[in-house]
Amino acid sequence: MQDKFAPMTKPHPFGCKRISLENGFYELFNQTNIHLVDVKDTPIVEVTKSGIRTSEKDWDFDLIVCATGFDAITGV
Repeated sequence: MQDKFAPMTKPHPFGCKRISLENGFYELFNQTNIHLVDVKDTPIVEVTKSGIRTSEKDWDFDLIVCATGFDAITGV
């Protein structure tokens, strides 16, 4: 999981993507109920009645939040 958050090969120049400035960000991912799913490795197949199906497994959710992007100029 460490390589997903801090890859040895930089995927983009610093500041080109929004950086995490949250306190406790890494501690959050150490909780037993948190899972990191990389959709590049296990793509989303479909949204189901109970959650999301990836190529690996079905994930059940009470709520799905779609975050589609961030504009670095306007902040929207």
